Amino acid sequence: MACVCLDTNVLIWGVKQQFTPGQEHMIERTARFIRHLDKKGVTCVVPAIVISELLMPLPLSEHMPFIAMVSTSFTVPSFNAVTASFLSKIWQSKKGQVDIKREEIKFDAMIVATALAARATCIYSNDPHIAEIALGHLDCKDIPEMPEQERFF
Repeated sequence: MACVCLDTNVLIWGVKQQFTPGQEHMIERTARFIRHLDKKGVTCVVPAIVISELLMPLPLSEHMPFIAMVSTSFTVPSFNAVTASFLSKIWQSKKGQVDIKREEIKFDAMIVATALAARATCIYSNDPHIAEIALGHLDCKDIPEMPEQERFF
């Protein structure tokens, strides 16, 4: 069975239905793509670190309902010892190539490590930092355009 990893921006558009100006088109595009993955039986991994990014702006009272909703729709692996080993491998391979001191890059490296530990075939993200970190370890793909199915009735 296929397994893919979804980055934070995928859930912001496809689940939370939020966007910044200029990204309006990503809401339906991403929702359609997530429905396509579900229909095909693809396992969608959402790293726990992605959940933490999504929870940061939410009031505490909304955390548990959001976690429950995401956990029933996606696979949410923990950051464990195997993932830590993948993170170390990524960190060492990118040393001197990427400014890995920046906090967001550390988050991105944890996301890539979690995807590797979960044996995902790729990460779906429109974030160039994720792509830079994933390069040489895992494919990083933009959210593809999915044709809208015509309705006959």
